[in-house]
Amino acid sequence: AQGWEADSVAVMRELGVPVEWLTADRVGELFPSVRTDDLAFGLWEPHAGILRAAVGTRALVARAAALGAVVREGVCARPDGGGVRAGDEVLHADRVVWACGPWLAAPFGAPVAPRVTQQDAGWFAAGPGWRGDRVPAWVAFAGAAYGPGDHDGHGFKGSAGRPGPPLDPATHDRVAPS
Repeated sequence: AQGWEADSVAVMRELGVPVEWLTADRVGELFPSVRTDDLAFGLWEPHAGILRAAVGTRALVARAAALGAVVREGVCARPDGGGVRAGDEVLHADRVVWACGPWLAAPFGAPVAPRVTQQDAGWFAAGPGWRGDRVPAWVAFAGAAYGPGDHDGHGFKGSAGRPGPPLDPATHDRVAPS
């Protein structure tokens, strides 16, 4: 095998991360609800998980607050000389964490502006056989799509795997195209 998949397996093995290169038949044995008749192979990381950005961010904020950080939410904040303008108040601190995501360009301008594109995702109702512990994350390269099983009760997720059209997160209505 060659390509990025083989490179990924080599790196994971070098780092001691358990990984297996599976035949389509073996994928079907491990995950009976998955259709494998058009599957070339599977890569299985038995100890892998998913990263939930919102959950991680909330945990980080809670831990920082527990250690004495002052957390300000729901105000428009911008750099102001050596401080931070939060609404009508200018605050000063030893450290400031800007958790802006795709809105990063608003307070800091073009030098740090990320390229933000529309990435549509859909969640599909599915039975218990499609829970994340029973269905592996998947990638369909030809269709440029990917997703995991149902991890939070929202359904089986499918997302576009290619950058969509550019969008301004401050003005985008977040409605999927029809």
